[in-house]
Amino acid sequence: MTILLGLFSTSCDPTYPILITNASTDSVTVVTETTIYFHSPDNLTGYKDLGGPYDHKIIKFKMAPSSSIECGITIGGIENEMPFTIFKVYSDKDSVVADTQEKILDLFEKTFLGNLKTPYQLTIK
Repeated sequence: MTILLGLFSTSCDPTYPILITNASTDSVTVVTETTIYFHSPDNLTGYKDLGGPYDHKIIKFKMAPSSSIECGITIGGIENEMPFTIFKVYSDKDSVVADTQEKILDLFEKTFLGNLKTPYQLTIK
């Protein structure tokens, strides 16, 4: 009985990776305040932990042109499991500062109807 109850109470929501892609032709430096839903992949170049409280860290890393990293996984919607609270991108030519959840969500790829594409991909252009 307990096993059946456990099977019925588990989530059926799919999991989606969160991918950051540097689609620009320049190397970029990303500075972000992360949440507990962010994990640091092994392929982060120049990764630096700049501190912060236990559940939010400020990190800095570099991305080469045309490179991608997977930085987290969500179950269902990303709005409840956002890996960043602030996302800043710096290059020699430009900078992008997304300091609200709405601005961060605007950086993610969307379908033709305006919904977020899955798997989630944040693209730096």
